[in-house]
Amino acid sequence: MGSRTSHSNRYAGGRSSNWSPDWAERVEPVRAPLGRVEQRDLANVTRANSLPGAPDGEYEVLQFKTQFAGKDGPRSRPS
Repeated sequence: MGSRTSHSNRYAGGRSSNWSPDWAERVEPVRAPLGRVEQRDLANVTRANSLPGAPDGEYEVLQFKTQFAGKDGPRSRPS
């Protein structure tokens, strides 16, 4: 169980090898025109035993249907 705890801590928030601290700055030009979030609903949960850049383990990938003030957006997946 010790290794599972360390993996869940290391990859908490979906941080993998492609995550970087400037993620919010890189997303801003795409995200800003959509406006504020008006509604967000869970659309799908997929279970996986492996994810790119992460050690094997038990994962759940969440997808959300999000409605923005500017327009309806695509499903969003925290990464």
